[in-house]
Parts: sequence; C-alpha cells; structure tokens
Amino acid sequence: MKTLILLLFCFSVEAQDMNVNIKHFYFEFEKHTFTNRSFYLPQNEILQHSFNMGLKINIADDIYSEQLISSKVSNSQFRYIGYESEIGYRTKWGVDIYFRHFSGHAFDHAFDQRFPQENAVGLRFNLIRN
Repeated sequence: MKTLILLLFCFSVEAQDMNVNIKHFYFEFEKHTFTNRSFYLPQNEILQHSFNMGLKINIADDIYSEQLISSKVSNSQFRYIGYESEIGYRTKWGVDIYFRHFSGHAFDHAFDQRFPQENAVGLRFNLIRN
C-alpha cells in the first residue's frame, strides 16, 4: 500500500514542484531453477516462482526512497510475501544515511515465527555511484 501511495504521489502536481522523480518502477516474474531449499518454505516444498514489484524515487536530488514487495510460490500456492523499504539521505561526501524496514508474512503454519520484522538505521559508504 505504501508503494502505491508513493507512486501516486510521484505523478501529482506537488511532486513535480518538489522535484520528485521516478528512477525505477518494475514488476518481476521469476521461474526458479536449481533451487533445493528455501527458508520461507516447509521442508519438503520446492520454490517454483516469485512475483516482485519495486519502486525507486528521488526527492529533491538528495533524498531517496526504495520500496520492494516480494512473494514466493510453491506448488501453485503463495507461501510468503514480504515488504522492504529504505528511505535515505545522500550526502555530498558519498555517504548515505538511511532507515531500512523489512517485514514478511509466511502463509504456512510449519514455522514457529510467522512474522519476521527488522528495522535498521545505517551508513552506506559509496565507492562508485551514478
């Protein structure tokens, strides 16, 4: 939902006035091959497909946002869906200061913990960046 709201905001008049632009927006479909096991699946299941949607935007040249929604499918059943978000500030010295959030949901009762969640604040030292 956050990704959709960000996408709609990018096309608004306010976003154009603030110099908000979309750097990358994509949908992915993956057919998994040579996969033996996955953390997100019960022990006897094999990962077959993934469906992903991603959005990267820049706000005012030095603030950025990256959003990713991902899913995993086995035996024609959705087994997992996850959301990863990073919002950051690019300094003129080549260092990014960011906040990252990851949360997921396993749709199978074989796991003890079905709702992984991680939050982090970090520094990224960019050696090469366009």
